[in-house]
Amino acid sequence: MVLPSLLAPCSPPSRWFSTLACVGFLSCSRYAGAGSCLEASRDDRTSSSKRQLTVRRDLLRDYSVEVTAKLQFSPGFFSSRLPRSTAVYVAAIPGTSVQDVFRLCKQLRDQDMRAVPHLAARSLHDLDELRCWLELARESEVDECLLIAGDNTRANGNFESCMDVLESGLIECSSISKINVAGHPEGSHKICDPFRHLKAKVDWATRHGKEMDIVTQICFDSNMILDFCRQVRSFGINNRIRIGMTGPVSLTKLMKYAAMCGVGPSMQLLSSNPAFAFNLAQNDMSPLLHEFVQKIDDGPNQLDGVHIHLYSFGGLQNAIEWINRIKIENV
Repeated sequence: MVLPSLLAPCSPPSRWFSTLACVGFLSCSRYAGAGSCLEASRDDRTSSSKRQLTVRRDLLRDYSVEVTAKLQFSPGFFSSRLPRSTAVYVAAIPGTSVQDVFRLCKQLRDQDMRAVPHLAARSLHDLDELRCWLELARESEVDECLLIAGDNTRANGNFESCMDVLESGLIECSSISKINVAGHPEGSHKICDPFRHLKAKVDWATRHGKEMDIVTQICFDSNMILDFCRQVRSFGINNRIRIGMTGPVSLTKLMKYAAMCGVGPSMQLLSSNPAFAFNLAQNDMSPLLHEFVQKIDDGPNQLDGVHIHLYSFGGLQNAIEWINRIKIENV
């Protein structure tokens, strides 16, 4: 057996591998020399880094933000901080009126933003109120909205769900050309089969020639986010998905939001992992974003059409500064 003499310390590594290949210890098809193996490993890491950079760029491209109609903004606030045509979602919270919502929508339109007001089905009393809402949208030159069921335990009228609004016959005749809907990475206790309901909304939009994005609740678990995206795609739904994230925010506000919105597993994650919660509160959601990108890259299939929807619990200015910094880092 010539192997011992050929594996003498003075022998170059490439010769060791060549000999092992010749005597059957290594498959020739897998061997490309020690240098080539190291080079291949380096190429794999470089390729992975490039893929992750591409994923991050895609996530950050065409991001959207969310504000409340209760806030007051100085003239030029949005146009001086956000790219032109950024989708700005306007949430109506207790203490604000529909007039407040569309007043802010007009301000957004004047600054070349895409105004996307929330329309909560359970808050509507009747068809006349829906007609009034759609008329205000037309007058404000708003052609996009986020249709949600709403937080009301009981409906104010006959609209129990988003599908009730969609099937009212009024939306398809309105100025609304894009009607977005909510997604729930952690599921929803109000919906027994969320993906079937989501598919029904997407099918409605397809039949009536309307665009539709899926905007998710915030979630602090990258596995749940990824599973949600993959399940959506497995149902044949190829619509854009906007993943809910937040910029820098205090731990108190973070916990308050998690409790208010019923995101149970995220609440448990924050409670059981103080270091993770503290990191989110101090350094924003960059670690979660990185983890999500890593999991996409490690998966069998790439996810297309996934972007970020930015909630601004810690202040819109801080949130915008965070996402713009992340975008610069990934140029």
